[in-house]
Amino acid sequence: MFNNHRQSVLLFLCTCALLIGFSTAAPAQISISLDSSGSTSINLGAAGPNKSIDFFIGQDVGSNDDLGAIFAEFTISGGVVAAPAGIISSDGAGTPGYFGAGNLFESTIGPGDTNSQFVINQFFTSGQPVMTGANRELWLTLNLDTTGLADGSYTISL
Repeated sequence: MFNNHRQSVLLFLCTCALLIGFSTAAPAQISISLDSSGSTSINLGAAGPNKSIDFFIGQDVGSNDDLGAIFAEFTISGGVVAAPAGIISSDGAGTPGYFGAGNLFESTIGPGDTNSQFVINQFFTSGQPVMTGANRELWLTLNLDTTGLADGSYTISL
């Protein structure tokens, strides 16, 4: 019974539609992770409000693609997106330290159709290079309420 409960409350299960607009014709090997080294697991600690999760973006070694835009919708299973939803670079100057800062038309993160979804729209003024190799750049910070979830580590499926 515990395993069934744990499986049913995995923080991010299976639904992420990630459409990335590329400024080059070749497909990129873009990856999203929960730390700068590429992990898709996170320890959320004790359940409760005001949890923040950082997302990172990068691409495989040998790729050198630039992004023209990012459109993403994430659905959370077991948690609720808090208000405000989080931080992402938001204008031409951008939020320092976040992907695309200084190279944006605009960028938004906001609620989806339900309180368990969030949507990201990001438009760059010119092709935004994506870091290659083992390290990734901070892309966004998501604010969650995990009240009701069991303590522990969760795997995020993207």
